Amino acid sequence: ENHSLQAELDAMQQQLAEKKIAIQKMVDVGRLTHNKDVAGHAYAVEQLLQHVISLRSRALGGKLADWQADIHDASEHMKNVVHVVDTQLIQATKTRREEFSRRLHAFSQGADAKRPTGDHAKPKPLATPKPFLQEEGLSAHEGSCLALLQIIFLLREARAPRSAVQRC
Repeated sequence: ENHSLQAELDAMQQQLAEKKIAIQKMVDVGRLTHNKDVAGHAYAVEQLLQHVISLRSRALGGKLADWQADIHDASEHMKNVVHVVDTQLIQATKTRREEFSRRLHAFSQGADAKRPTGDHAKPKPLATPKPFLQEEGLSAHEGSCLALLQIIFLLREARAPRSAVQRC
């Protein structure tokens, strides 16, 4: 009986240590804001952890039935605290995902809003280089721009990453 109670205390201590780490990790990465609730839950987990450690020391000098009742009470209390902490962690993750989706949706809507619709949605036909350069006021640099254009085409044919070419 003593060994099974010790094993139960070990499992409780392990679970509480994991919850303590999970809370800290969520606060560290910004998924949870360190507010009164979070501090209260972290404190409750820490107090339970200390209580489990003190229960372990009571095994040496006391009645087995009393010790067993104390472990049962601590276990029930731990289940409630762990449930509240898990609920808060799940809610924080859900809120973070919703915020991400909202921002992504806003970004997508912004990109769609910039995209012309209707008759204007058709892309402009590509201009030949010379009229384009004249339109942009680069006629004086026509030779250099045409050389650049040729290099860009060669890089495309060589399958150079577009992002690398743009950075150059």
